[in-house]
Amino acid sequence: MNSFRSVDGGPWQDVANVYAGQATPSSCVFADNDSTLLYAASPWGLYFSGDMGDTWTPASGALGKVEITGLNWGKADGHILIYAATNGGDAGTAAAASKAKGVTSLAVSVAPPAVSSLVGAGIYRRAQVTSSKSLSSWGSKDGWLLESSHTSSRGGSTSASATTFRLGDDASKKQYRAILSFSTSSIPDGAVITGVTLKFRKQGVTGGGDPVAKFNGFMIDMKKGYFGTRTTLQAGDFRASASKTYGAFKPALSGGWYSINLTSAKAYINKTSAHAGLTQIRLRFKLDDNNNRVANYLRLYSGNAATSSRPQLIVTYYMP
Repeated sequence: MNSFRSVDGGPWQDVANVYAGQATPSSCVFADNDSTLLYAASPWGLYFSGDMGDTWTPASGALGKVEITGLNWGKADGHILIYAATNGGDAGTAAAASKAKGVTSLAVSVAPPAVSSLVGAGIYRRAQVTSSKSLSSWGSKDGWLLESSHTSSRGGSTSASATTFRLGDDASKKQYRAILSFSTSSIPDGAVITGVTLKFRKQGVTGGGDPVAKFNGFMIDMKKGYFGTRTTLQAGDFRASASKTYGAFKPALSGGWYSINLTSAKAYINKTSAHAGLTQIRLRFKLDDNNNRVANYLRLYSGNAATSSRPQLIVTYYMP
């Protein structure tokens, strides 16, 4: 039996095979009616996909290794619950032997499994427990950049050692931007990210007024990895390509902090060690200058500031 998908009512495509090309899902559910939370029952176990079936990952533990005959989900006390039915069996030896022989059934002759690896028939429940990491911007890899000239749209001078960033313009109408750098590879590769929040703390204002309002809000350029050609700050980071841009944001100042919900950018959080395990954010205002030849910029604490004042990237996630 094959499973098919369509994002617009047609055309229809085969759902990617679940286990090394040997079995397709027998049933699928979108947990919490979320397109990024697709679970599948298969002869090879419970599988998860965060990209609507392009790629699949087996569930951790026994349920990722025994035949799943039924699947459903529910929600209680803020947790998403996955219910999986199985006829039971060996949670390791039989599945491994079947794969090695290229057989799509678990009913193969193998040595008796250890008692600890047997899974009884029944319906199993798994609760998705959310974890959270609060990551500080990396001082030696973040900093501010100043445009080389009023209309160049290229980086000129930089500062990677200052305890503050600058956002706005100088007296020559050149734009300030900032690079925030977070080491995100500590988030497990298989984690399903459910929330992303960026927080940064105000240090002061040069030129008076509210620069956030004057320059029409914050723009955020996300980079899954690092901008430019190296991890440390360089002038080219001013205009280096981003993975995705979001904004404009005009968050209220609360306790000296700005907070921006970036959950829509969760796909650009780098969970691997590739690209130095970094996720970088370029912070800028929507307007490049306010055209008055008076320096006016917002000062924000950088990754070189005291620990309690550094920019924070807060990522919430669970393991499928």
